[in-house]
Amino acid sequence: MEPVVPGTSGQTPSSSHKHVHSSSKILLSAKNINKLPNEMLLKIMSHFSAEELCSTISDVCVRWNALYRDTFLWRSLCFSCDHTTKMSIIYQVLSDAPVLFELKMHNRHDASQLVAALFGSCQRLRRLNMNFCHLGENSADLLDKVVQFFPDLEVLILEGCQPLDKEGYMIISRLQQLTTLNLTHCKGLDSHSLARIVDGCELLEELFIDDVVQIYDPDIVHAIQRHHSKLKVLVIDGEDLTDKSFIQVAKCSRLRVLKISFCDQMTDVGLLEGVGQLQYLQNLQLRRGNLLSARGLFTFLNHCNVSNLTHLDLSECSALNDEGLLGIAKRCQQLVLLSLHWCWDVTDLGLMRIVTHCKKLRALDLLGVVRITGESYFKLIPSNLTKLTYLNLEQCNNICDEAVLDLVTAKPDLIVINYYGDPVMKESLEESARSSDVDELLGTEG
Repeated sequence: MEPVVPGTSGQTPSSSHKHVHSSSKILLSAKNINKLPNEMLLKIMSHFSAEELCSTISDVCVRWNALYRDTFLWRSLCFSCDHTTKMSIIYQVLSDAPVLFELKMHNRHDASQLVAALFGSCQRLRRLNMNFCHLGENSADLLDKVVQFFPDLEVLILEGCQPLDKEGYMIISRLQQLTTLNLTHCKGLDSHSLARIVDGCELLEELFIDDVVQIYDPDIVHAIQRHHSKLKVLVIDGEDLTDKSFIQVAKCSRLRVLKISFCDQMTDVGLLEGVGQLQYLQNLQLRRGNLLSARGLFTFLNHCNVSNLTHLDLSECSALNDEGLLGIAKRCQQLVLLSLHWCWDVTDLGLMRIVTHCKKLRALDLLGVVRITGESYFKLIPSNLTKLTYLNLEQCNNICDEAVLDLVTAKPDLIVINYYGDPVMKESLEESARSSDVDELLGTEG
């Protein structure tokens, strides 16, 4: 009996689809897929997920069982599991994948057991991602073994993991090949621990420490001094930081992503002499910049190098006004995401400029932009912003329901969030409009 090719629901990135297409042509001309050379079969198998390789491909026939273990398939393969993934599947993949490249876990309470299953088997692991996992009662011992068995680990993501203590953070500093470290939402990280990490992990290019309190100016200044020539991504909680830190950011000449959750103490000096000096930013988040002036924001958006930005979040920068949006419209035309939460001075005039110039936008978040009505530019969105799929109008109390109804009718692929935070459904808006007409009629008759 000839083997049947299983479904490819676990295909890897779309860039490889043309390989699938060319492979399909060859398969159509082949009476028996097993007549294909090993190289072609391996290419086909590379479009399956780790789980599919272990649970389906391995059972097709003896030859395929041998091929699915080939290092070609596993050297760049990622296995992902969350709290719903069965333990039997996880252990099967981990035991059958000695050269697994990346392991991702999310919200697992047994993460320590799963990582322990890697020891002695997946010795070529380079990326370990444990988002919001429980690391067991002795997390320091677990991390110590991770360092022992995977000394060449390049990416370690511990976002939201618990428990973590100072001993555990010290152990991380021994990963000398680490280029990406994510400790966002982690508790117990202090100045001393961070200093040890940035001193020990000499190759760091991406550092995520958002929602980490008790990190101060000297800590960020030290991290930048150690890694300014390599840093490409810096994500920090700025609540306890001042312009002393923000000015130092200018030294990070290779920075592509800068996200600062709380810019409460950033002034125009930190903005213009620090962030404004970066030449290659693609993703910028400056939230809650209450000390930033309208003039400072205008200067930054109209005169600094912001032309490469694809993601821009200026939420709660309350001084941002239509003149600032003019700079975004003129000079940020590569934007795919723009977030302006609670920017109260923004009006329809500024958003008209965005709609007419930023034609690559896919998401526009206007939560709490209370002065806008949408009447002048909603009708332009279907033709101007053809890629827009998300529009948040929550807490925008001057938006007319009829304008929203016309918009979702003209652009049915657009998800619009209404004043109450709910997705707009065409049927519900029509019902609301009919109710308003009835109320108005009854009021007139009365």
